[in-house]
Amino acid sequence: MNRISSYVRGQWRHLRGPAGREFTWLTGGSQVEVLLSQLAVILVVRMSSEDEAGQLFFALAITATVFMLIDPRLEDSIQRYVPQLRERNSDYRSFFWTLVLLDLVLGLVAILVSVAVWAAGVVQQTTLVNPTFLLLSVIISGTVSALGSLNAGFATSGRLTSLARVRTALAVVNAAFSIGGLLIAGVTGFLVGSAISSFVAIVVTASYCTRLISPRNLSLRRFRTERPTGIGAFTIKSSLATSLATGGDSGVLAVAGLSGGPGLVVFLKLAMAPGRFLYTAFSAIPAQAFPRISNLAAQKDGLGVSRLCKSVTRRVAGPLAAAALLGAIAMPFLLPLVYGSEYRSASVAAGIFLAGGAIRAAVAWSKVLPLAVGRPALRLISVAVEAAAMILPAWVVPLLVTSLAVASAI
Repeated sequence: MNRISSYVRGQWRHLRGPAGREFTWLTGGSQVEVLLSQLAVILVVRMSSEDEAGQLFFALAITATVFMLIDPRLEDSIQRYVPQLRERNSDYRSFFWTLVLLDLVLGLVAILVSVAVWAAGVVQQTTLVNPTFLLLSVIISGTVSALGSLNAGFATSGRLTSLARVRTALAVVNAAFSIGGLLIAGVTGFLVGSAISSFVAIVVTASYCTRLISPRNLSLRRFRTERPTGIGAFTIKSSLATSLATGGDSGVLAVAGLSGGPGLVVFLKLAMAPGRFLYTAFSAIPAQAFPRISNLAAQKDGLGVSRLCKSVTRRVAGPLAAAALLGAIAMPFLLPLVYGSEYRSASVAAGIFLAGGAIRAAVAWSKVLPLAVGRPALRLISVAVEAAAMILPAWVVPLLVTSLAVASAI
């Protein structure tokens, strides 16, 4: 009992410190984002048909997957190299804003291409694919293409608490627009509202970021002459790692939609939600760890990096184990209550995803460690294994079940 009491007091002291307050704000902000997002999912499932909900989730998933594949992950380069540029008094401001502008251009090009494809009628309507949903999904993702780079500006400036406050406010704005659109014009209105709130998000975040890292005297020439050595190879490996990370929610849903149809997309979307919620509850870990590990790496302090990672896992292991156990027990009652009795069968899968989310959260620092110390190839290998473990079953199992059903019928 004394050990438990001592553990709780230690956790409380940590949360009252500067890093603990930062963690609390980031975690609270992430939870507000997830809860409001999940509220929107619940309303979509309740207010639309299964086919329409499946088309929406598939459009969002396939768009997110495509953007993962083309994303150069410039935010990783910002967090890796801005501390180095600061250490040697180089022009890190031009470096930062040039990468932000490149992200903006990428998003704009994606939007223009999608509009042209939609106008030409290349994509046809099916039970799984809705061309209008796909177009609006691309507009949403393209509009916020530079949001990750701008968020990295907060991290490298030591203003993660401010970032959490901004993201929380923007999550409320997004919920108001998207849910309002859903109530007024159905799923199409939901996407239009999300597109409007995405534009608000990029404008507000960029405006705030200009106060942290001034864009004045931006010089592309200085960017070319002072850019860090090895940034090209780092960016390519980081981007490839992110592309392989399609083993996350969006990649699994996209593959499941192609192999199992809209019904399977909805089933997995609901089953994966609790694990995603638990992991997001600790998503502040990589956000806090990346700039700290980058600074320690810039100072050649390998021992400090090791101590930081071990300390994080020790602190979160207990709460994660308790949350996963209680969540798994509650799933058979919670899912039918929230989504309807027809989704009770998703509770077993939800419990498995919940356990996986707990394990990932316990070592969440591993997501950014290879990038922060300049070893993106290690990240590439780990996400390749994760992608294979997640995507292959989502593709093979529905096809296998269908084949067995046909064989039994014959």
